[in-house]
Amino acid sequence: TAGAEDPPAADRADPQQFYLLAAANGLLWIVAVAMETALAVDLVDRLAAPAWLAGILFTVNTLIVAGLQFPLNTWLADKHLPRWLLAGCALLLALPAALSVLTTTAGLITLIAITLTAMVATSVGEVLSDQTRTRLLLQHVPADAPGRHLAHSQTMVGLALGVAPILAGALLPLPLPVIWWVLIGLALVAMGLIQFAARRQQPSKEDLLA
Repeated sequence: TAGAEDPPAADRADPQQFYLLAAANGLLWIVAVAMETALAVDLVDRLAAPAWLAGILFTVNTLIVAGLQFPLNTWLADKHLPRWLLAGCALLLALPAALSVLTTTAGLITLIAITLTAMVATSVGEVLSDQTRTRLLLQHVPADAPGRHLAHSQTMVGLALGVAPILAGALLPLPLPVIWWVLIGLALVAMGLIQFAARRQQPSKEDLLA
């Protein structure tokens, strides 16, 4: 299994694998930032929810993300990272999936229950996907010029942070929950890139025996 005991991955890193992971990382940043940008607006404007619900959801997200950082970091030390990255991405989709099907016909209690449950799952997925993809990028950065490759990865993140609010602003005025459909689509593309990158990696002896 992949983990802290593995030999330095830079010696056997595949540049294409690294950039597939970097591209997936950029897409997931777009999803995360656009989701935060769009959440309150969509709840209040399209679903006619009280504004305080958005505040509660953000508080839940903050508490879970802060509380899980150290436990998950320790727990992931000996885990197969691509598998858990995909699991984190799947959990990340809980809130966009819920908001993509909710309408104003849902009662307030139903709306609160569904969005709170979805936010808990999405928050766990946020921490899990963030920690696993950070570890994978560091493990697979090519050895020839690691600083340059990491700078390229960070440039993708910077572009994602700039694109996400523009994307949310462009799609939120539409009458249908198009923003959530698009974010689900982007996350699925990222998951495909992660899966493709994982298949390029030569399995270690431990992986073959697992």
